[in-house]
This record gives sequence, C-alpha cells and structure tokens, in this order.
Amino acid sequence: MRSVQVQPTGSARDGFTTSATALFARLRDARTLVWDHAIRLSWFRVVASIASYTLLCSDIARGGLGVRSLRDRTPLEPNLFQFSGPWSYPVSHIRANETATGDPVEAWTYKFDTTSASWRSFAQFYNASQFPPCVLYRSDCVDGTLELSQVFSMADQLVNLTIAHGLGMLPRGDAFAVALRTTSLFRDRLHDHVLPQVFNQHWKKLVQSVYYSPRVLGAVRDFDVCSMKGARPFLCQELWLNFKRSCSLVGSDEFSCATGQLPINVRERYRALEAQYPGAYVDLTVISSSEIVDHNTGGIGFEAYRDYEMTTLMRVLQCPQTVPAPPIAANVSQCVTIAVDDYRYEGTYFINDIPDWYGIVSKLRFIAQAYFFVRLALLFGGCYVARRQETKYKNEDVFKVIQATLTTIAKMPCQGIVYGSPLPVVCYVVAHVIDAPLTYRIVAERFTTWDGTAVTFDFWEAMTITAVQMRNLWVLAFILQALVWNRTRRQWKSSDGVIGFPEYALSILSSISILAQYRSTSFRSSHVLTVQEAPGDLKKLAAVHSIHYDRGTGSVAWEGLWIDVKCLLVLFFFAMVLTLLLWLVLSWCRGAPQHRIGILYSHTPVPYSAGVLWPPAAFSIYWNARLFPSCPATQPRTAGSGCCQRIDQVIAQGKSRVASLRSPVALNNVCADWPTAPLKRVAFAWDQMTHAHVRRDDGHAVVALMNLFAMTDPWSFFWLRVVGYDVCVVRDRVTGGMCCLPRATVNDKASCELPLHTFDIVHETNSKSMAWSDLLHCG
Repeated sequence: MRSVQVQPTGSARDGFTTSATALFARLRDARTLVWDHAIRLSWFRVVASIASYTLLCSDIARGGLGVRSLRDRTPLEPNLFQFSGPWSYPVSHIRANETATGDPVEAWTYKFDTTSASWRSFAQFYNASQFPPCVLYRSDCVDGTLELSQVFSMADQLVNLTIAHGLGMLPRGDAFAVALRTTSLFRDRLHDHVLPQVFNQHWKKLVQSVYYSPRVLGAVRDFDVCSMKGARPFLCQELWLNFKRSCSLVGSDEFSCATGQLPINVRERYRALEAQYPGAYVDLTVISSSEIVDHNTGGIGFEAYRDYEMTTLMRVLQCPQTVPAPPIAANVSQCVTIAVDDYRYEGTYFINDIPDWYGIVSKLRFIAQAYFFVRLALLFGGCYVARRQETKYKNEDVFKVIQATLTTIAKMPCQGIVYGSPLPVVCYVVAHVIDAPLTYRIVAERFTTWDGTAVTFDFWEAMTITAVQMRNLWVLAFILQALVWNRTRRQWKSSDGVIGFPEYALSILSSISILAQYRSTSFRSSHVLTVQEAPGDLKKLAAVHSIHYDRGTGSVAWEGLWIDVKCLLVLFFFAMVLTLLLWLVLSWCRGAPQHRIGILYSHTPVPYSAGVLWPPAAFSIYWNARLFPSCPATQPRTAGSGCCQRIDQVIAQGKSRVASLRSPVALNNVCADWPTAPLKRVAFAWDQMTHAHVRRDDGHAVVALMNLFAMTDPWSFFWLRVVGYDVCVVRDRVTGGMCCLPRATVNDKASCELPLHTFDIVHETNSKSMAWSDLLHCG
C-alpha cells in the first residue's frame, strides 16, 4: 500500500484553527439550504416512511418472537403432536335407484382430496374400468363435477375387485387385506410448481384395503375392526384412533371430536345402516393409508410429519334366496348393491423439536428488534442535534427543530434504515433459518380446508400471516449485504461507489412470496406414479413401515427455506426477462447500448468516509438521483466554473458517457430527447464525492446527509464515539479548497483520487472528541 506524508500546518489536537472553524460554520449554513429545499419531499415518501417504520417496530407484535410451545396441539408422545385434525366426516350415501336423477357431486373428494389417492392407487393396481379418466388425471372433469352414477360405480367396483383379489389369495376367506406401496405426485401450493423437476414433491405411502363380508360382521354382536381375529387395518395401532384424546384444539371441529373411539364409531354406523335397510346385508371395506414420514429439510430445526387417512365403504346388498344367509365373500358377487355409504377419517401428526429452540430464536429476534429501536432513536437524536446547531434553528423553539428533524429523516431512504444494518439482519436470518419449517407449516395450514373450500382471514390474522411469510425479506437483505461485503472487501475504493438495490425493491420482491401458499384445484395434483404390492400380513406390513421410518427413506418436503429459494428463482427469472426486454427496447431506440443496464441494482456514489468511518453495507439500498441536488443548487453558476464545467462536458460527450459514472438512471442515458436534469444530478453526485478538495457547499451538504444516515447506526456510532477514528481537515495548496477527511484516507494514496501531494493538514482530531455537527462533514 502506497502512502503520502501530509504535513500539518496548524495545531494538531488542541482546537480548531480559524480556517477550519469558518469552514464548518459555512457548511452548516449550506446544509440548511440543501436539506430544507434542494432535496424534495413527496407525500408518497412520507407515507412510505411511516408505513416502513411502523412495520419495522411492530415486527414482534405481528409475527411474535417464535413458537414457544405447541399447547394448541394435542401431544401424543414427546415431540409428537397432532398437527391438523383429526377430521371425521360423511362423504356420500348413494342409493342405486337415485343415481340417474341425483345431482352431480364435486370432483374434489375423488380427485383432489388426499384420501382419494388411496382410491386411485387401487384403481391403477386393479386396472379398474369404472374410474373416469378425469379422476385418474388423464383429462379434466367437466365443470369440476362427477355424475352420481359414476361415483356409485367407482365405489362398487373397487370393493368387488378387492374381493376378487382377496379370494385369489384365500379362496375360502371372509376377511382379507390387500396392501400396496405407492408413490404419488403431490402439487398443492403455488410454490410446488416452481421447477418441479428439481424440487420433486412426492408422497410415499403404505395403502391397505381390508374387506369384511356380511358373514364376518354378523358373527360377532359387537364387532371391532381393530379386534378382529383375521385381517385388520394396520392403522389400528395408531394413537389418533381415539378422537377423544387426539382431537386438536384448533385443527378439528365439534362434529369430529364427538366421534370418540373410531372402531366404535364404525360399528355404530354399521348398526344404523342395518336398521335403515331391514332385510338387506351390509359388507365393509376399510381403506387405510399412511404417509411414510415426510422430512422437512428447509431449516435447522427438525420437523417431520405424516398424513393418515381411513375410508370406510359400506355396501347395502340385496341377495337372492339362493344365497345362504348371511352371505360369505365368495357369494357376494351374486348380490345386488342397492346403496353405498362413504365415510372418511383423516388428519396429520408431526414430530418437531423447534419449540426447544425458542430460547435462542426469541433472543435473536429480540436483539434485532431492540437494535432497530436504538437505531431509530440515534437517527432522531443525531439529526436533531445536527439541525439545532444550524444558524437557522439555533434560536427556534423545540417543535420547529423536531419538525425539521422529522422532515430530514423522511427524505432519507427508509428501506436503507431497515435493511442497511448487518447485525439485526443476521439475527433475523439465523432465527428464520431455525424455525422456518414450523412457521411456514403453520401458515400453510391456515390455507388448508378439508373440503378444498376457500379460506377467509380477518385483518389481524392477515397481518400475522404476512409478517411470517415475508420473513424471507431478511434473507434477501442478507444476500444483498453479503454481495456488498464481497464487492468492497478487496481493492475497493470509495470512488467506486456501493452496489445496491432500488428502494422498495426488496419489499416488492418479498411480498410476492405471500402467494406461495395459495392453493387451488386448478393446479392441485396427487397423481399416482408407481404402485407395488406389499405384504398383506399386518406384522410384515408394520415391519416395512418401520424400515422406511427408521432409515429415513420417506418423502422429502421441499418447504421451509426451500420456499424462499423457489421464490428467489422465480424473481430472478422474471428479472432476467425484464432485463432482456429492456435491452431490446434500448437497442431499437438507439442501437445496442454500450453500457451496463442497472435494472436490478446500481451504484451509489459515497464519500471517503465509507469503508473507514462506517461500513459500505449501509448503502446496500442505493440513493437515487432525487436525493442529490442539481448543479446550480446553492451557488451561482458561472461559465467554465469547475464543477459545472465538468458536468456539462460529461453530458456534451453523449448520454451514454454517464454510464462510466455508474449512473443509477441508465434508461435516461440512451434516448436523446429525454431531459438532462437527472443526468446532471447523478453526474454532480459522482463528481462531488470524488473531488472533495473542490467540492461545492451543496456537495458537502449531501455528504453530511449520507454520514448522518450511516453514522447513526448503533454499531458505527459506537466505533465513532467510543473507540474513535483519527480525522483531519486538509487544504489544497493549488486551489485553496478545504475538506474534512479520515486520517486513513489521507495516508493511503490508493484509496482515493485526490492530489494528496498538494495537501496540508490544517487540523487533526479524533471522531470521539469532534463536535457531532462537524463530524457529519467528514468524508
């Protein structure tokens, strides 16, 4: 690193020289004119600032510190909870003589509902002919409905095929089970359709169909499907069958909770059906399915969940007198089905240790929230002190100064205040990485209904869901700050500027992720991909289930942080498309542009205090041309004057030349008939930041505003006012211009584009002892 020795000509650390005092007094007056008049304030910015700061300060109030416990979920075992449901509901009761005149039914139950995947699995396994192509995802259902006759035929054939398959294994059996291992496609949410070839969301399930003939059911007065000596559903060993115990406080309803013991409920419905059809016989088919544990890999906290469903199909049979009563399974085919009753049970339970992380997560979010409160307090205090020291406001009452303070703060990019501090951003990101699987799961559940109907939210619930779903905004801010850090950690000069996103871009991009959990039957799919027969024996089936569970070979849920990744990929794709379209427009306008188009990001010109007195990441949200005054802001313009002459030369050379100054208004650099005012503002800013020794007073005012913005960050403020940095006032012997610079900048020739060999130090001091109002002009 090359350095230049600049000799002091005034007292080094024993008070300002007369020239330095006059310099800062003049800059304070110029600052007043620029801050109050040259930089305009719109009503949009006022409203946007109020909204941004309100949302920032209410983050914990809206989204909470984290998930402390799962008290509203029924615990089944340690860290095993009933997440949703259990639900118990009748689907249909169809009489054969009403199929021709009955109204069509919604296709949801037989095509989109999770329980319908079991039906389709057996339909594919048996190659059932009565299942319409639309139910098997080979075509669309007309008007989203199915004819009543189709539903009746589907259920009746499904039972008949189960009987035929069972008799092939046990010719004299009256109760038998058929089991399958299946893999189903699962696309339920909008985010499931983002790169499905990469983020494959598949269900791996064990599906079982158990048939009981009228003879078996009639042999025992109080039969229990889970206590039969023969075949029984493999889900009988699950805890959720006792609805009195597993009924969740939030996921179920009173009707479902009144189900009680599931086997008893099945028996009661069987007896009721017998009483409804005297002289007829009733057989029972229980179709059970359970998802092999679905592991969520989208976060540090562990989460796995499993869906379960059970469908009971009861058929009312009218048998001829030639069939011995009650009919056995082999004779059921001689009977006529006069009614079909479809009743279903379902729910989800999950294993989760994320509440155990609450101590860490809550502290991280509390630190981040407290940091922002301190950040806003320091911003207000620092701005108030600076305004009070100006000649115009020295003798004004407090309310006038407060008004000027608030107006000045509103002119700053509010999003830069929110996302420009590394410490709280890191805290929020780490907390989000830990509990994202659970928080996103809770949000997704709020969009879920058992019958596929639309959901409604009240205002506060919508605010909470939005706050949680938009936590990926901190991930975006972290990526942006990491990009800034990578760009500025080596061979970076303040004259290069700081790369940044447009203001409000992060919020707009993140808000799109709110739609990620949206679900609709128009894109929902649970198409069965593979079907393989499994052992029908209960013990062997349980062994297969435990192997998948213990070895972690179940499904993988691309949720949690993966949802954030999907949203980022979508946004990146659209941004690239937008960039290409704009490039084509610019090419058509004036030929191929010779400069880089700053659509997604651009560079903010920063003073020499950047990277020395405060981190460049503070300007990861860039300052656009509106925040810089035009050339003739506070001083009269004269022909050939230094600053304005350079700006006019830049514009006269062609608007594409401004690209070399890293203009954030690249679109204005092409079409010749567009106004040059924004270009003058941008050129002025880059010129003034680079040439500090001939900087105009309004340029110093902009530097002071940028320093006020960055130095009031608690981390930077601590190092400035507690640890301290050496700063100095220098004078150029050639032009006589004076400016305040960090001592490290003056000693490092490679870090700036100033003629340091012509500089003399007028005054040298430390940032912790320098007056706050004067320190703002250092850079």
